[in-house]
Amino acid sequence: MFERSGYSLSATQSSTLKSGTVRQVIKAGDWVSGTSLGLSAMVTGKNVPSGAKIKLQVITTAGKTVYEAPLPSGTFATMPLSHTPVVTGAQGKKLKVIVVYPAGAGKVYVEEVSLMADAP
Repeated sequence: MFERSGYSLSATQSSTLKSGTVRQVIKAGDWVSGTSLGLSAMVTGKNVPSGAKIKLQVITTAGKTVYEAPLPSGTFATMPLSHTPVVTGAQGKKLKVIVVYPAGAGKVYVEEVSLMADAP
């Protein structure tokens, strides 16, 4: 299974704003225990505060597991970001891909987000 976003995401915060998140919920379909999930994206940042990250929440019949891929702080050119968790022990229900951006000035761009699922 392959899910791909056709859009880019830009998160901008000013020093007067609180932290923010952007979420995308994906139904898990027929994932079984042991399914390997690969999350990847291209990210670019300008004055990104410490604590920015992309989270992947894997919700199964046994509960929720959260995986995190931290973003670099500061200013950085476009670079790949990836994280490969594994669904273990239960049937998949849904996923949430969440971009977390803490309070503070700066911009982060998240593009070409993709999620690959490989059954055991």
